[in-house]
Amino acid sequence: MKKHHYDITIIGAGLIGLCMSTMLISLKKKVLIIDKNSINSKRFLLNDIRTTAISQGTKRILENLRIWSKIREYAQPIKKIDVLEYSSSKRIIFDSKDLGEGNLGYIVSNSVLKKELLSKINNSPNIQIMDNTEISKLKISDQSHDNFPEIYTRDSIITSQILIGADGRYSSSRKLINMPNYKFDYDQNAYVFFITHKKNHQSKAYEIFFPEGPLAILPMLKEKNQNRSSVVWTVDKKFGDFTKLKKNEFKKKFSVKYKNLLGDVIKISNPKKYELNIINANLATKNRIVFIGDAAQAIHPIAGQGFNLGVRDCDVLFRNMSRSYKLGLDPGTINRLEFYLRDRLIDKYAFMGATHFLNLIFSNNLRSINKVRNIGLGIVQKSRFLKNFFMSRAMGL
Repeated sequence: MKKHHYDITIIGAGLIGLCMSTMLISLKKKVLIIDKNSINSKRFLLNDIRTTAISQGTKRILENLRIWSKIREYAQPIKKIDVLEYSSSKRIIFDSKDLGEGNLGYIVSNSVLKKELLSKINNSPNIQIMDNTEISKLKISDQSHDNFPEIYTRDSIITSQILIGADGRYSSSRKLINMPNYKFDYDQNAYVFFITHKKNHQSKAYEIFFPEGPLAILPMLKEKNQNRSSVVWTVDKKFGDFTKLKKNEFKKKFSVKYKNLLGDVIKISNPKKYELNIINANLATKNRIVFIGDAAQAIHPIAGQGFNLGVRDCDVLFRNMSRSYKLGLDPGTINRLEFYLRDRLIDKYAFMGATHFLNLIFSNNLRSINKVRNIGLGIVQKSRFLKNFFMSRAMGL
């Protein structure tokens, strides 16, 4: 078998793996990206129909990477977010004008993000892509931190000074090293699809809470002069699998919750289903291996913060690695990686706890909880301090 050595190896070429790779270009180190898919194929770029919510903080990170200028024209700004509870008139309206930090966020299609990140990576002589590659074995030394991790593929053994696991919620690299993790199943499915509708969304996003799960309606750029929105509809599994319904039946069920919020639905796409859970890698680092994004912490999509949390992982890890190299230190040692874990601790657990709590408190129909929810919504709506605090946190500032 052929043997190869790299300074840094990244497992996973999803959005977070690509973001991390793009950041590493400036270090001018020998970097390898491994993924089981054909990364530069049209299928890889176009098969992902999802959109991503980009916070103001993430936008600023992408600006520093000189990526934002490439995707700005494809990004739909979010100027307002309307948070409401299905059974009452109580609501919170977050308005970007109140904070004065720019738009609350942006909605960008995953295919656009992948295309621009890959373009930057493909133009870097320091980064090599090994796609269509399955990892059969991942060997680390439990005895000595000085030994480099070994990655086994069908015809190669790859060693690396530091290995970054960015292969998502069901990370294979995490499983290969038996990394302990906490998992909680919400018994909910998220259905992701697009709608074209009669009224203009006016750059406003909606988060509507129902006992069986939240409904998020996110503004998108017009296409062929049609008003469009991306929908993430969360429903308890006990109501069945909505992807098995005929399109008109699915549209009818959705219309009951949608209530013509943005006028008549002109067109609706076929939904894609995602099972929801929370997964946390208890350590997030082990003997020169560090996990980022969903491989480190996969959260509920209730506030659309998963990608932004992962980008902050990338940013903090990059800055820690950059500092190590400048000081002539090894970025893969346990001491250096513990700096990364410490820097991410509060942000990570704050968002994991907040999304978990929000879903639990809003996804039920208990009368006592209803009262608490309504009181809470009313208090936040009336308090400029609380609204600005929540906005700044959600914006990643």
